[in-house]
Amino acid sequence: MFRYQYTYTFIKNVILPCDMASYRNISPVKLQMIELASSPARFTDLMREVNRSKKRVADHINELERLGLIQKLEDGKYIATEAGRLLILIENAKCDIENFVLEREDLVELEKQLDQLPTVRTFRELIDQLLSKSGPTHYKELTKEVLKIKPMRGKVLDQTVLAILERGTRGPNPKYVKTGPGIYGLNPSYQPNAKSA
Repeated sequence: MFRYQYTYTFIKNVILPCDMASYRNISPVKLQMIELASSPARFTDLMREVNRSKKRVADHINELERLGLIQKLEDGKYIATEAGRLLILIENAKCDIENFVLEREDLVELEKQLDQLPTVRTFRELIDQLLSKSGPTHYKELTKEVLKIKPMRGKVLDQTVLAILERGTRGPNPKYVKTGPGIYGLNPSYQPNAKSA
């Protein structure tokens, strides 16, 4: 996670000129690309890590450059700008807050109760199936995919899926791994029969 002290000069010269409204709809894939570019990254590195086509990655890079979130270096690699780093800092802070809420005792107790519900077990199965096909995915995108497969009455909160994923990252044998802000994948070294959290 990026750690910066934002001075008055930085706020005046970098943050204020940014059109922050343009950043509200940045997709999880683009956020992942910005974070990958925290150190110089080649185009092929970005394409491999986000698992998207050459054209799609090129389109994403063009948009991120237009928004001033990444820039191309002389050697052809890409690097996150100060504005891009700030955006990742904000996204990580939001995830930290969500994780803090998850740690509250009443939510842990709720998770124990949810374990007994068939719906949640079905969610876990669907989450595993989707992650095995798509690889690391943002929990909000995962929620949308789950609801496409299993429509339900009422609104299923993103936080339910997030709680399942976050709980699955705990312990000595975690089922899931967190690969970016709000992005989770299956742990390749997970042992189903071993003791987990």
